[in-house]
Amino acid sequence: MYLFLVVVADAEGLSYYSDPTLMQRLRMDGATLAQARLNLIRADLIAWRKPIYQVLSLDGSAQEATNPERDVAAASVHVRQILERLREAHP
Repeated sequence: MYLFLVVVADAEGLSYYSDPTLMQRLRMDGATLAQARLNLIRADLIAWRKPIYQVLSLDGSAQEATNPERDVAAASVHVRQILERLREAHP
């Protein structure tokens, strides 16, 4: 769900996909979608106020990186941060 929201979000991280559309595209039922949304909110990866989702920015050095080698290393840190936040939110 997180990856889908990142891909479809606009420049401000906003996505206007409705729950029925998300369920169809992600092949989830309503309960699974609600649980995934709650996990992402608890991990501070998204904000949600029906019907709008917002992918939240991640803190870290990736936003400050200026050369390609640092960009790759910083992106790896962000993936790790995402997984850690998800693990903390849903032990």
